[in-house]
Amino acid sequence: MSELSLRSVKKFITKLGAHYVHMTGYVLHKLPRPFEELLETIKTHRGKRTAAAKKPEAKKITPADIFNAAFPVICLCGLFGAVKYVQSLNYVVAVEIDGEDVGIITSDDVYGEAQRIIAEKMENYETDGGYYTTARLTVRPASAKDKAIDHEILADKMEQQISDMYPAVQDEPEAEDEEKLNFEDFITDENDPDVIRAVMVKADGKVLGFVSSYDKIEEVLEELKSVCYGLEGVDPENVFFDKEITFEPYSINKMAVVDQQKIIDILIGDESTPQYYEVQPGDYLIQIAQNIGMTLDELLQCKATYNGKEVDLGDRISVGTVIEISEYEPFLTVEYSRERSYESEISYSTITIDDDTLPLGQREVQTEGSNGMETVTAMITYAVERDESGSLTAKTVRRRITSRVTTVQPVSEVIREGTKLGGPEWGTVHGQGEYFWPVDGGYISSPFGGDRNHKGLDIAAPLGTPIYAAADGTVIDVGSGWNGGYGNCVIIQNDDGNITYYAHQSETACEVGEHVEAGQLIGYVGSTGDSSGNHLHFEVRCDGYLLDPEEFVSQ
Repeated sequence: MSELSLRSVKKFITKLGAHYVHMTGYVLHKLPRPFEELLETIKTHRGKRTAAAKKPEAKKITPADIFNAAFPVICLCGLFGAVKYVQSLNYVVAVEIDGEDVGIITSDDVYGEAQRIIAEKMENYETDGGYYTTARLTVRPASAKDKAIDHEILADKMEQQISDMYPAVQDEPEAEDEEKLNFEDFITDENDPDVIRAVMVKADGKVLGFVSSYDKIEEVLEELKSVCYGLEGVDPENVFFDKEITFEPYSINKMAVVDQQKIIDILIGDESTPQYYEVQPGDYLIQIAQNIGMTLDELLQCKATYNGKEVDLGDRISVGTVIEISEYEPFLTVEYSRERSYESEISYSTITIDDDTLPLGQREVQTEGSNGMETVTAMITYAVERDESGSLTAKTVRRRITSRVTTVQPVSEVIREGTKLGGPEWGTVHGQGEYFWPVDGGYISSPFGGDRNHKGLDIAAPLGTPIYAAADGTVIDVGSGWNGGYGNCVIIQNDDGNITYYAHQSETACEVGEHVEAGQLIGYVGSTGDSSGNHLHFEVRCDGYLLDPEEFVSQ
C-alpha cells in the first residue's frame, strides 16, 4: 500500500530546484565557448580586411555559428520558464482506488483516520488476519475538477474494494458454551418421529433456545421481579424486564431441545458489549489498564488491531492501535413503574413596554412578577441495580407526564422602559463644550441616539489607550465584570451636578470616593462587558436623563 503524503510535494519541488541549479551551472559553463569562437572570427575578419583582396576570402559567420552561440541561451531561458511554470502550480494529493480517481485529501490525517475506520470494520470480512488494498496516493497539479473528500468517504471507498476481494463474515449461530447449534437445521416435517412439540424462548425477538417446558424459567423470572413487589405504590402488573421474554410453541427435532437451566443461566448471567480504546501518544499498558478498570492480564487478553491487522499487545504499542474492550452488564434488568405526583414551580414571564415619558434606558417595574405552582402527575420508570455492597438501588430511566394541574397562576412582570431622549425639559439642558476630551486620541465610532437609541458616545481607540476624567468630580462607583453590560466602568458625580459614565475599560485607575480633576487618568480603553471592540462608552446624565455627550466635550 502506498504511503505517499503531502510531504511528497515538498520533496518533488526540492528535487526540481536542485535539477534547475545543476542545469543552470552546466549551461553557464558551456555558454562562453561559442561566443569566444564568434569573437575570434570577427577579430580575424577585421584584422585582415586589407589582405582580403590578395588572399583567399576569410571565413564568414554562418547561421550555424549564430545557432551554436544562441542555442545555450535559448535552452537557459526555456529551462527557467519551465521551472517558473512548475513553481507556480498548486499541488494536491490525489487518491486512486482500483485505477479510479476518487478525489483529493487535504492532510495526512484524512488518510490515517480512514485507515482507523477500516481497521474497525475488518472483523466483518474473512481476511485471515490481514488484508491488502490498492489505495494509491499521487502528487499532481491541482485542477478545477478536483473534489476534496473526507475520511468517511475515503473509508467507504476502501471498504468497497475490500468487499470485492474478501467474503463477508457470516453470522454465527447461537452458541451454548462451546457447542454451536443452528436451530433452523433441526426443523423437519411434523410427521417425522424425531420431531417434537417444544417451546422457543426469545429475548427481544432473539432466540435463546428450545425447551420441552418452561415452568422453571418462569419461576426464576418471577423471583427476579419479586424484589419490587414490596415497594410502596408498586403494582406487580407494573414490574417487568428491560427485554421482552416470550415463549412460543414450536415443532423441532428433539436433538435441539436443551435443559431449562441453560436458558436460566443466560437470563441471570451477564452479556458483553464491545467498547474500543485507541492508543494515544504517551500511553503505556499499565496506565491503560488502570484507566479502564482492568488488570494488566485482562488487558493483554483483549483483541487489538493496528492498520487493520490484528496485533499482540506487548511492551511496545503503536499510537493508533485499537483495543477492543468487553464490558459486562446483566443480561436482564428488572424495571418497575409507578405513578407519582409532585409540586412544580411555574416561572413567570416578563413583559417590556416602551414608555416615551421615561428617559432613555431608565426602567421601572410596573407589576412585580411571581411564580405559579402546578401539580404534576407522572409515570416514572426505575431500573433496579445492585451496588458494590450488594444493596439494591433504583435509578430513574424514563419519565412520562400524564397530567398537569395549575394550583397557583403565575403573575407576569411588567417593566416600563424609557425611550425619551434629552433633559428634564427637552432643549433646555445643553452643554457648552467645556468638558475635557476623555480619551487620548480616538474617534467617534457611534454617536448618541440614532436608530438604536444609543445611550452614550462611543469613542474607538486602541486597547490600553488612557482614559481621562471629563470634568472635576467624585468617583461614586467602580464596576467590574459584566456589570449590566458596562463591563469595567467608572461613574463620576461631577461638581456641576451631572453624572458621567466611562464604560468597557480594560483596567480602571481610580477608587470610589476619590476626587478627580478634569484630565486626570481614571482608566484604560478596553472591550469588557457588552462590547464588540476596543472603545470607551461615554455617557452624560442629569437627574436620571441621558444627554448628548458631544454637546459637553470638545475634541
